[in-house]
Amino acid sequence: NYFMDMLITILSLGFVIFIHEMGHLLFAKWGGIGVFEFSVGMGPKVCGFNYKDTQYNLRALPFGGFVKLAGLDPTQKAVDESVYFQNRPMIHRFSTILAGSMMNVVLGFVMFFILIFMSGVTQPIIKSIVSDTPAFDVGLQPGDRLMAIDGVAIEDVRKDFVQKIQNNGVNYNLTISRSD
Repeated sequence: NYFMDMLITILSLGFVIFIHEMGHLLFAKWGGIGVFEFSVGMGPKVCGFNYKDTQYNLRALPFGGFVKLAGLDPTQKAVDESVYFQNRPMIHRFSTILAGSMMNVVLGFVMFFILIFMSGVTQPIIKSIVSDTPAFDVGLQPGDRLMAIDGVAIEDVRKDFVQKIQNNGVNYNLTISRSD
């Protein structure tokens, strides 16, 4: 479904942007840099709230986001100029700028490990069969559970089954379970 694919893409990008901007926000707060606004999205504000001198907003267009730091917009003044970005120590300024990209790197590692963990729980159940393929020709059907190949139990679909059957021209005895 095209609409669902677009929605998932937009939500995924929104999540990546949220994590990126959250990195800037967290390190700015940690470094004592004032934050006027944290927004996910661009354009007109849809909703928001104020918490500890920061306005948190969700905006109409789901692309982009920003963190408005004290001292970078000459039209906004903070009560205490010591919270201005340019008045904080170099390490705090550097880490605040770097934090967005670093959060994306961390997100990449987290997603990688989640995918690796999830791939270990792949069930050996056939989801679909393409016509005019060897699987179709031998009568496999969607819903069949692969139990064993040549009498050896299939525990890891990739290792125990997929890699083995990729040897063209070799016949195998396949044990399946079918719920008819």
